[in-house]
Amino acid sequence: MQLTGPLFLFVFLPLSLLPLLLLKQPQRRLALSFLSLLFFIVVNRNHPMGMIHIALLLFFVTVLAYLPIPHSVGGGRLRTVLGVVVPLLSLIAARILGEYFPHFYTYPTGMGIVSLGAVSYAIDNARGDAVRPKNALELIGYLLFFPVLAVGPILRCKQYFDLTEDISLSTERFSEGARLYMMGFVKRIAVGAVLLRAIAEVLSYRAVALPLSAVLCLLLFSYLYFYFFVSGGADMARGVCALYGIVLPRDRGNVIFATTPSRMFYGILLSLRNYLLDYLYRPLCRLCGKRVGPLLFALLTFLLTTLFYRTDLRLLVVALPILLFTLLSLLPLRWRSKLRARPLNILCSMASVVLVAPVTLALLMKNPLDVFSLLRDAFSAPSAYPSYFIFGMVKDTRYLLLAAIPMILCLLMGRYAPLLRRSSHTALQRVSAIVGTILLFAAFVLTLIYFMPQFPWLADYVHGPFRL
Repeated sequence: MQLTGPLFLFVFLPLSLLPLLLLKQPQRRLALSFLSLLFFIVVNRNHPMGMIHIALLLFFVTVLAYLPIPHSVGGGRLRTVLGVVVPLLSLIAARILGEYFPHFYTYPTGMGIVSLGAVSYAIDNARGDAVRPKNALELIGYLLFFPVLAVGPILRCKQYFDLTEDISLSTERFSEGARLYMMGFVKRIAVGAVLLRAIAEVLSYRAVALPLSAVLCLLLFSYLYFYFFVSGGADMARGVCALYGIVLPRDRGNVIFATTPSRMFYGILLSLRNYLLDYLYRPLCRLCGKRVGPLLFALLTFLLTTLFYRTDLRLLVVALPILLFTLLSLLPLRWRSKLRARPLNILCSMASVVLVAPVTLALLMKNPLDVFSLLRDAFSAPSAYPSYFIFGMVKDTRYLLLAAIPMILCLLMGRYAPLLRRSSHTALQRVSAIVGTILLFAAFVLTLIYFMPQFPWLADYVHGPFRL
């Protein structure tokens, strides 16, 4: 069961709303903890080893949070070190076991979010910023908060308890939640899954050297898949939270016009960028100074992010240009101001797309270095291939044509709908909102009855390397 699955949409969601409607405000957070625990068990029912792994991690974090440690042995510092090191080592072990021993261990849904949440709680608790949960179940409810368990956003402990302090179920929040959920659903299945299938089918023709047009389409499809799959999951998380009366902050920035590759990656999940800035960048700047600290931050972020998506060290070779280009942000201020000039800004945005696209394609391939062979062979492919050969590689081109419709609608609605509402008359705003809702609902129904049956794996587990 995932947020895209029919079991969640038609069974778990309506039944789980009942206790929140019947219970009073003080008991709603506790009910959410029970629901999160139930969701975690159901979603990982086919991953017994992974479920045991997360259960042991939760047990460790809970015991560490409530077990008194004498100050004579450095209790506070020891608690912080163990609370940071153990979850990170556990996450690394899960990645390695899931990638290299899949028959023995299946990477569980939510492992990354639980680990990062445990680290956040340990650091905030040491700083005095964390809200101490009333009981162990509330702490487990924070770590397993089911709307964000698969793809985020990453919530800090204080942020979670502030958001769940006032769970207000209203028609406004419910309608906004339904809109966000449908938007994310369309992005993830009608666009992301279709692009993934197109990528897989084009790669099946690798026995013959692919023409340059096909390789360029592969790169474009890979980046668009990364964007729509991850941002769609974040929109669904916000939508589900709004259905339950919780307002999550927007977790997306301007990705299309990002001037550095790092902003492209983190623009899709701003909470991950804020997480790294708070727990990595600022401490490094305090310890190493404002010159060395940013450089170490860029290097560590490059290593952690790349290996977080996939532990294959060969991926570092493909992603190395991203690191070199990102180091431009460490130039002196007078040089950075010149890069913000309009012509250079556009060139930097285009360069970011060119650098990020091969990495997203490498994440989907068994051997990341095959990207280089694809690019090399593209220039030596027979010239007899017409430019539209890409359509002959995809067995059913209706997928691409149908996916283009919701993709264009998503981009246009996200870009121009807010501008239209602010600049037009009240009646026109109302009409545009109604038309947009009807179009979105039509795309949602089309996705549900046509696209969803084509990708049943989306109802069972998070697919691909872009999982957290």
